[in-house]
Amino acid sequence: MGMYRNRMPDREVSAEMTKADYWEVQADMWHQSWKEADDEIERLREALREIYEVYAGSEGIPQPMTAAEGYLLSLLMEAVEIASKALKEKK
Repeated sequence: MGMYRNRMPDREVSAEMTKADYWEVQADMWHQSWKEADDEIERLREALREIYEVYAGSEGIPQPMTAAEGYLLSLLMEAVEIASKALKEKK
C-alpha cells in the first residue's frame, strides 16, 4: 500500500501496512503519550497538595526579625499562593 516508514519505540511501521494500520499505531502512541502526561500532571498536583498541606499544618510563621527573613517569608507566601491557586483549578 503506502510507504509509511517511521521508527517507533516498540514497533516499526513498514511499507506493508495499510493507512488504517498506520493510524491505529499512531493512535496507540498518542494515547500512551496522553496517559503519561496525565500521570505526570497528577503527580505534580499531589506535590502541590503536599506543599500546601505542610504550610496549612504549620504552627504559624513567626514575625521576621531581619530583612532576609522577611524576604524569605514573602517567597514562601508566594509559593503557597501559587500552590493554592493551582489546586483550585479543575482538570
